[in-house]
Amino acid sequence: MNTTLIRLVGLLAALIGLAWLTGVFDTNPSTIDAPDLRLDADRVSRIQLSRDSLAIGVYRDDGVWRLDAADGSSGRAGPRADSGTVARALEKLVEAEVRATVTRSPDRWDRFGVADQALRLDVMLGQGQTRTLFISETGPDFSSSYVRLEGDDRVFSVSPRLWVDPTVDRWRDKRVVRLEPDAIERIEATSAEHAFMLTRSGEGWTLQTSGTTGPASLIPANRLASAFNPFTADGFYDDAVAGVDGAAADPDNTDTRRLEVTAGGETYAFEFVSREGGYAMTLDREPSTTWKVFATRLNTLFPDPETLLDQ
Repeated sequence: MNTTLIRLVGLLAALIGLAWLTGVFDTNPSTIDAPDLRLDADRVSRIQLSRDSLAIGVYRDDGVWRLDAADGSSGRAGPRADSGTVARALEKLVEAEVRATVTRSPDRWDRFGVADQALRLDVMLGQGQTRTLFISETGPDFSSSYVRLEGDDRVFSVSPRLWVDPTVDRWRDKRVVRLEPDAIERIEATSAEHAFMLTRSGEGWTLQTSGTTGPASLIPANRLASAFNPFTADGFYDDAVAGVDGAAADPDNTDTRRLEVTAGGETYAFEFVSREGGYAMTLDREPSTTWKVFATRLNTLFPDPETLLDQ
């Protein structure tokens, strides 16, 4: 009996030791004296994200969110930020609520992912006020995060999950143009396989291709016009522009296409050049930006003219 008791006591001690090592005794379900992490979205003027070598800054400019300029400086008119991504980040900050204090020891920051590996989020509230949070990629469950505040040793379990992807493409606006279909007057497409021009004619469309002109089928023509409301890219190529500088991975198999769209008396000229992973696309109105468009999408933008004919 004594031997059994000794074994049970030893097992209990081992379990207690294991629980201590895994941080069970750090958890404090009490939220007494917990900080209020919620922010007023209207006061946020800038958000800075950094992790490892990645750094992204977005700022409010006359009601429009923009990324920092390409040279990394702030305060200059950089490219548009994705309004949906910014809105979701602000929504999380507005709703952030501390669920529990999980540790008060800096020695355990690594365990909860809020040390050097954490996402640093600097939120500027105007008038020189900044709140800095260190956010773990994982939390106690899929809907929450571990978070600590700068200057505070405590780590908190926070809901909703505050983690955001700190990659530029997630934050950069992929919208290229937004053209109302009813305002489009002409669509001209040129590729190695086909060339055609659609022009609006009253309530319908006229198709011109291979020297022939005739009425176009209304449904596929309207579908093509709707592709520009809005027209969004799938990403960016920041290392090259489409066109004469050899953006294609294989110059001998370069597929170059051109698309012109006239709407409201304004013409938008798009150029597509094949690259590994898709097509590099430029717009004459924004020559400094090179967008990425997946190859499958060009089937919509450059349809076979036969499919546009009024049968």
